[in-house]
Amino acid sequence: MTQFSYSPTQRQAVICMLSYLSAFAKGSLEELQATTAEKLDLMFQLHDLQALIGHWEVVWGPAIFQAHKSDVADNTMFMARCLDEPKLIVSIAGTNPYSWFNWLLEDLPVRKKEVWPTFTGDSTQLQPKISQGTANGLRVLQEMKAGGQSVTDFLQTYLSASSESMSIVVTGHSLGGALSPAMAVYLADTQPTWDPEGRAELTLMPMAGPTPGNVDFATYGDQKLNGRIQRIWNEKDIVPHAWDKTLMGELSTLYTPTIKPSWLTCFVIFITRRIANRSDYGHLRPDANPLPGEVVPNSEAIQMLPASFINRFLPKYMVQMGYQHLEAYYRLLDMKAFAQIMGGTLPDALSGPDLEELRRRVAEQNENSPKN
Repeated sequence: MTQFSYSPTQRQAVICMLSYLSAFAKGSLEELQATTAEKLDLMFQLHDLQALIGHWEVVWGPAIFQAHKSDVADNTMFMARCLDEPKLIVSIAGTNPYSWFNWLLEDLPVRKKEVWPTFTGDSTQLQPKISQGTANGLRVLQEMKAGGQSVTDFLQTYLSASSESMSIVVTGHSLGGALSPAMAVYLADTQPTWDPEGRAELTLMPMAGPTPGNVDFATYGDQKLNGRIQRIWNEKDIVPHAWDKTLMGELSTLYTPTIKPSWLTCFVIFITRRIANRSDYGHLRPDANPLPGEVVPNSEAIQMLPASFINRFLPKYMVQMGYQHLEAYYRLLDMKAFAQIMGGTLPDALSGPDLEELRRRVAEQNENSPKN
């Protein structure tokens, strides 16, 4: 196998985070899709990125969903193929900070659950359900099309035209860390349709995600994926603590003694714990060891926030929360080189260099490449 600077986990994490290239931008659906597609294509052409993760190309998408009257990318998903080994990665974006659809209809609706729609097991043993928010997001992903094909349409066409076995990794960060387990289990349930010869091996790598559904769904998902799950989470990150009631019990002391939550933060934690205590949510691979997060000084954590007047008055707990959910993963996974390619400090670097900068970089490297 070709050697790269990054490990398989780091390479998959890079592809995962590239789904954020559509974040922060505003425009029509057509404009956002065109811009994101060009940015992805240019990113994969960068020699310094190739040195880290190898050679990749987008084979499906990027597909973007835009809610009614929205001018941002509310959901983004794409599929990339590795040119160095038989591997496909399905990458699902996390919450776009400017998307009301993400916050109100995918992140927060957890009090109600929906029965898992493609359950193929014994209902007397398990009753898998997912949160209403996860269900809303999954329906969006299922209906997304690129080139007139859904993800399963594409996989059926792609695999039927190929004679080799294929590794398919489903990944996503944050909201994508909840939607990727749902998408992976959906693909596992429907695999006989899109992969009748069984040549694809599905693997799941959710990052920093909350629980997608109840404990029965987690158990069912573990079974359907035969344990091929690598759940990545930072022990100091609040998001993967949600909505497991045991993990939620750690929130008020997560950053002590360095940082104690304010009364407002304590109130929010109290409300969210009440919601969790009334549920039976659980993670796939609940035994996955966390990354050893570390509380950093507030002066360091606040540097990752966009400069604005209001950020000066954010509670220290919230500043630390933002750091642990984004920047910490780049450090814990030793992905500083990738962060520098993207522009340095998160969260602004999530959307990567702008188009003009990427075009300039690619043109410059092509001009300096040895001529045959």
